[in-house]
Amino acid sequence: MRRHSASLLLAIVLLVGCQLGQRARDEALLPALRMAAVGICEDAIRGGDDAASVAAEAFMNALRAESLDQPAITEGWVAVSAYAKLGISVRVASGEIGPAVAESLLERIKQFDIGIQKYFEKDTRP
Repeated sequence: MRRHSASLLLAIVLLVGCQLGQRARDEALLPALRMAAVGICEDAIRGGDDAASVAAEAFMNALRAESLDQPAITEGWVAVSAYAKLGISVRVASGEIGPAVAESLLERIKQFDIGIQKYFEKDTRP
């Protein structure tokens, strides 16, 4: 249930973050992304070997940094999202989760991807 709540919170924050400027992104979207990233990274670690753990840790460190490094985050996200999708597949194959839960977790990855894009989108309003 906690993971579903995090997905819903992220979706709501994305809607708000898309309409507001950088301050809203920093104060609402970024904390939601950081919270959702924890679960996604857990799935990533389940989906790989030591490389998955290293990628997840590097990604979380980049996302938690005071000054965000966009290339490090976006490149790290490519690896982490792939490992997370694999981790979800592993959990389904083992019977740990069913297809509906897997669908929800995959939706969280999709929403996180949108959030990262929106966070780094330039605010063009005056």
